[in-house]
Amino acid sequence: MSQFIQPEEWSILLNAMADDELTETQERRFAELLQDDPEFRTEYVRYCQLLTQLRWQYDSEPEEFASSKKQVSPTRSVKPTRRWWPASLVVAMLLMVVIGWLSWNGLAEDMPGTLVNVSGRVEIIRNKQLALLISSEAIGSHPQPLQPGDHVQTGRASSATLLLADQTRIRIQPETEVVVNPRSSGGIHVPSGSINAKVTPQSSRNPLTFFLPNSEVQVLGTELELLSTPERSEVAVLEGKVQVTRNADRTKQSVTAGQFLPVTETAPLSIVEWPLPAEEWSVDFESGLPVGWQGKRVRNSLPKNSRGAVRSVSVLQDQQMVQKIQ
Repeated sequence: MSQFIQPEEWSILLNAMADDELTETQERRFAELLQDDPEFRTEYVRYCQLLTQLRWQYDSEPEEFASSKKQVSPTRSVKPTRRWWPASLVVAMLLMVVIGWLSWNGLAEDMPGTLVNVSGRVEIIRNKQLALLISSEAIGSHPQPLQPGDHVQTGRASSATLLLADQTRIRIQPETEVVVNPRSSGGIHVPSGSINAKVTPQSSRNPLTFFLPNSEVQVLGTELELLSTPERSEVAVLEGKVQVTRNADRTKQSVTAGQFLPVTETAPLSIVEWPLPAEEWSVDFESGLPVGWQGKRVRNSLPKNSRGAVRSVSVLQDQQMVQKIQ
């Protein structure tokens, strides 16, 4: 609500509060405004400060001046005391509560997330200072709170898990950079690398947004994977639905579970079906590897009652094979 829409309502409520004459309906409305309207909270704090200053001034008046007021109007020296003393006490208490609430709310908003797990070499760069190396041992006992604008960088064969205030979990993959901000001032930026996010259900009016070099991904609650490079970004949805917006022309495209969307500067946004694997399956290796599988059969040092096994291909070999296919 803007202060220019209903200034009269604000004046009525604040004056009634000062006079300790709020009705039940006004008290409910007063509480709603304090909770939902930042401009009203600001005006309320200013008003409380003014009342407190007036009360202090009234209490510190010289006795001669106070006695002269009594001679002119004997009743006026009593009535303000009866009205202002309980009102000023209530105002002071409310002022402390509101300032405390605003301070707590600001601190919660200012802390965009916490690193709860790291593996390998993970660094935090804050305010262009020297990089701070985060160890898995330290994180295990004391999770690392992040400040707005912190850069989290993972090295080769390294990863980190970021927990947001709403319990959204973001796994930062190797060789990735993530810039963390509160949602109100920027959200999560992924200049390069890859992340996997399990997003807590969000309000449709305030979705969580991931910013990539050439696109934005708005998430209402889902599990997804993002890959970010300067020329291309990729969005794969494992669960739920997201909306992708290309920065160059603001073209939008929805991506649902089992779909994959590559984003470049000019190519049409074209969905690729990406069948999800079953949560459980069984495979018989006794007669050899299934078609399309890569690995090496193993017959030695097997678990009890096992007659065969497969040694998987390393991630590096698998990536090289995929690149050859592409």
